[in-house]
Amino acid sequence: MTNLTFWRGNTPFDQFRREVDRLFTSFLSSFYNPTAATASADTTTWTPACELFETDKTYVVRAELPGCSDKDIDVQVASNQLNIRGERRIENEETRGTCHFTERNYGTFFRSFTLPTTVDTTKIRARYDRGVLEIEMPKTTGGTLTKVKVEQK
Repeated sequence: MTNLTFWRGNTPFDQFRREVDRLFTSFLSSFYNPTAATASADTTTWTPACELFETDKTYVVRAELPGCSDKDIDVQVASNQLNIRGERRIENEETRGTCHFTERNYGTFFRSFTLPTTVDTTKIRARYDRGVLEIEMPKTTGGTLTKVKVEQK
């Protein structure tokens, strides 16, 4: 298997590192944008949970996006960067009544991953089903090693 530059394991240290990253990002966004802490839920940002794994023939990214519509999700690849962005809209408050407490996230989201050079970007497929976005990226069949002769000046 290829060593992925974007892989994060699921050890306790990796879980701790992800939580520190999340807290640091949250701190910086509120520091540079003080209104973010007091903004309404439909204008804030959130980070969907993702998992990345590899099979013999593909790399796969799965993102948890419950409550989103496939029309609210945008997947793009540019310069070996996989970008996932979109928005989860807040439900109509008039039909719910008064909300006293919520831990659900609404608003825009964005995730970006550096892809290995062995990804065939022309054959990437994305499917969205039951709140999970799955992006399948086939590996190139080439990848042969080319020896370059070094000439003396």
